[in-house]
Amino acid sequence: MAKKTNVTINGVGYYRLRKTIGKDKNGNPIRKPFYGSSKKDAEAKYEEWLKNTSKGLKITSKKSLSMAMDIWMWKIERFSGNAETTFEQYEGMYRNYIESSDIGY
Repeated sequence: MAKKTNVTINGVGYYRLRKTIGKDKNGNPIRKPFYGSSKKDAEAKYEEWLKNTSKGLKITSKKSLSMAMDIWMWKIERFSGNAETTFEQYEGMYRNYIESSDIGY
């Protein structure tokens, strides 16, 4: 019996399952594809991914790291009484390493 596929990559048929795994900085859904030789195989890979992610960091907030750090910097740290250079260091780290990177979202 032939296996059902819904996408062809480099001449090979795969079954692609797309699941929403979060939201980006604009609130648009982030979809992750899971490929398998059949629907059952793709669903098994999704379940394995879910199991592996549940063993790691669980995200309970709907805010991204970038959004949370932006709020913390401009509403809390800026007025905390720390030296101005401390705020400048935090702002530079945020702007250079977190704001537009994958880890920020």
